[in-house]
Amino acid sequence: MRPALTLTQEQPSSAQLTPAHLRSYYPLNLALLPEAARGSAGAFYTPRDPGHERRGGCKALQQEMEATGRASILYRPIMAALNGAVAAGQQPRLLLTGPAGCGKSLALLGLVEWARQQGWLVVYVPSCLALVRGGYFARRGRGAAGGWDTLTSAQQLLKGVMDAHGPLLQSLPVLPVPGRAARRQQQQQHEPRQADKPAKVEEGQGQGQGQAGGSGLLEEGSGSASGAGGGGGRTLQDVALRGLSSDDNAQLAVDSALQLIRQLQLLGSGAAQPPDSQPGQPPRVLFALDDYNYLYGPTDYGVQPPSASPLQGRRRVLDAGELILARGLRLLESELGTNPVAAAAAGGGAGGVGGAVVVAATTATPALPAPRSLALEVPHTVVEVPGFDEAETAAALAHYAATGAATRAASAAEARHLFALTGGNGRELRAKAGALGVRVG
Repeated sequence: MRPALTLTQEQPSSAQLTPAHLRSYYPLNLALLPEAARGSAGAFYTPRDPGHERRGGCKALQQEMEATGRASILYRPIMAALNGAVAAGQQPRLLLTGPAGCGKSLALLGLVEWARQQGWLVVYVPSCLALVRGGYFARRGRGAAGGWDTLTSAQQLLKGVMDAHGPLLQSLPVLPVPGRAARRQQQQQHEPRQADKPAKVEEGQGQGQGQAGGSGLLEEGSGSASGAGGGGGRTLQDVALRGLSSDDNAQLAVDSALQLIRQLQLLGSGAAQPPDSQPGQPPRVLFALDDYNYLYGPTDYGVQPPSASPLQGRRRVLDAGELILARGLRLLESELGTNPVAAAAAGGGAGGVGGAVVVAATTATPALPAPRSLALEVPHTVVEVPGFDEAETAAALAHYAATGAATRAASAAEARHLFALTGGNGRELRAKAGALGVRVG
């Protein structure tokens, strides 16, 4: 019988990790990782029968937990280096690559948990596949400014941020977008005042009027962030809740998600500060997106071409660039929030400590034909995640034995053989350990 999950004094939290803990397992605080759970991924779908639940969240963590019964991961040198690089803030765009099963997803998950332990505000997307597959979608406009709204994936993103950072979002006001207040003032000087003129909707291209309904968003204007009765006091929590307020307004959900992303980019870059901001540093911002290359390939959505007959059953597959939310989450290409100009103006270096950080990881085994490599034109740092070395393979096998996941402990010779057999692929390690009589799971 597998032992129950227990935390001992010998197991440090991610905030307590030191070089002495390398190549040993440590427990994750699952309360800080609501998006990683399978149940969270299916929150906006019809429930399925037991045993047939919709899969989602961080599959790598779920596989580890299914095998061992514990939410523990191996602290590897690449993870220590990644945490240090993000903490230093000198490399605001990081792209994790590497062969299948090398541990990219768990390295990114460990970074998310570590950053939240340190007080960062983290937007975590366990798999960008969820942005290009499943749920309702609806056309918005045509041409370059148009595209398709994806209701379910937008609300999934908003729910994840709310579950992880709801109270913090409530304390953060909606910031003015740089340059927008000046443009509005110029417009007001040239337009006659009308007492009964409805408030201008600043976000999206919706049909609604202001905050009462429809698809207009909370204004990112020049008003006070704290005034009462003058439209002030709006927070990032209000932005998220607005996108979650309707189950049939895809544009509202997508616009709310993108407004929240833009607001967090502004918060991280220091490009804008609330007019009545109080002394103290705002939280640092991290965007962590796994399976990032799904944002550059075909989607699982399709539409019938106008000239095609319904009887033919043909459809045109939509590209990820046609999905407004997926297009907006190509954050490695975003200038705002990665801060080369704004951080320097705020007193930091290029891409300095004050800016938001974007860390993305690619998948080497895509479920859809996503590109294996990305030719990004914006400067970024590629981090090659290596497979398990021999010592890490031995540590993983020892962990499986200690948790009862393995039928017995592997000898040093067996660990060497499994390392050679799997080539450092952690996923195959569990599957092929049985070849030497050390069954895992």
